[in-house]
Amino acid sequence: MRDERLYQFARMLLTYSLKLGEGDLFQINSGIGAKPLIKALMQEAKAIGAVPFLKLGDDELTRLTFEFIDPKRPELANAVCEKYVAWERA
Repeated sequence: MRDERLYQFARMLLTYSLKLGEGDLFQINSGIGAKPLIKALMQEAKAIGAVPFLKLGDDELTRLTFEFIDPKRPELANAVCEKYVAWERA
């Protein structure tokens, strides 16, 4: 069942807060728990002609990733972060 409040909220985010319109590109970063809102954002984006890029993440897996960082030597994480950013840009 479609919750109209989500679609109203999505339209407000896109048109009022972000001021998106025809041909505008934007990125949605979210976890799967927000799927109903993501769906509303994507459908409302289509209605106004904006183009969403979706990047889903998982909070639990992200936390596990950060467990590889040694709290006693956080500077070692710089190399890992730089490799991650380079991989994301590729």
